[in-house]
Amino acid sequence: MSKGTTTAGGIRVGAWVQVAGRRGRFRVIGVTAHGVELRDRDERWHVVRLENVRTADHESAQAGPGDHTPTLAKIPGPDIG
Repeated sequence: MSKGTTTAGGIRVGAWVQVAGRRGRFRVIGVTAHGVELRDRDERWHVVRLENVRTADHESAQAGPGDHTPTLAKIPGPDIG
């Protein structure tokens, strides 16, 4: 498959994805009868089942390890009157 080709599950070759039960993001390098072929950030090769793969959202796909700042929600305090 060439880069940018969409797989049967709607996942693009070359896209960054997340895998259920695993930390981090993986780059899709192909699809076989046995599953989705991935490489991690250290260029190690993995094969996982298609149903365990989900696309990484745009924001997390762009961020590298430690590149994001958590957003803090403001929790309203009790009204003191």
